[in-house]
Amino acid sequence: MSATDQLETRAQDLAADGADPLRIDLLRRARRFKRTWVEMAEGLLQVRTTRAYEAWGYDDFYRYCADELLIKRRTVEKLTGSYQTLQRHAPDALEGGDQLPSVDAVSYFNRALERSGIQDEEGWAPVQDNDAAPIEQLRQAVFEQGRPIHALRKEFQQVIFAKSDEEAELEALEKATTAAQRLSRLLVDVPGIGADRVAEVAAALDGLIRDLEPLIEERRPETEARKAS
Repeated sequence: MSATDQLETRAQDLAADGADPLRIDLLRRARRFKRTWVEMAEGLLQVRTTRAYEAWGYDDFYRYCADELLIKRRTVEKLTGSYQTLQRHAPDALEGGDQLPSVDAVSYFNRALERSGIQDEEGWAPVQDNDAAPIEQLRQAVFEQGRPIHALRKEFQQVIFAKSDEEAELEALEKATTAAQRLSRLLVDVPGIGADRVAEVAAALDGLIRDLEPLIEERRPETEARKAS
């Protein structure tokens, strides 16, 4: 039975038992949320705010979402976070005044706000009108132009999400370590190379990995602290 069929069956069973109409409504929204993500997100926020899931036998909001709606926590957070971003930065879209952007596009904009540290005492602040600012350009691309996520990434990834020198160095070290580990595992299966040569190269790779590991550990805390700040 598909997830869609499971959700409809659950909704019908609960309706037959006279369950809370909001609970039944959320199940049916879950069937449609890929086409109407805003409707789904709005319902999820209502359930989370009112803690309605407790009356339905669940002690945790995310457990309710996973067990009953078949929606993972990461997806729930993406939906609710994107809805709140839409409320704050493009409320007209919720009222039907503007075209509705995809949840992926809104989530991308939300992450851009976090990356840029644009906030006030109440949370993320509305972006000021400044056509030269990448964040404002992204806001227009998401909420006014309705551009798809792949187009947003192509234009803004290197501008807003560009890696610092420290992040780039750490990434290079981690990639080198992974490549050395993989090559070391593959050596024994390479035909035409003698055992002595395999042992020699394996020893060199092991030495390289040992050299890289402290460099990674040295840079990781600094990089993570910079991201956090």
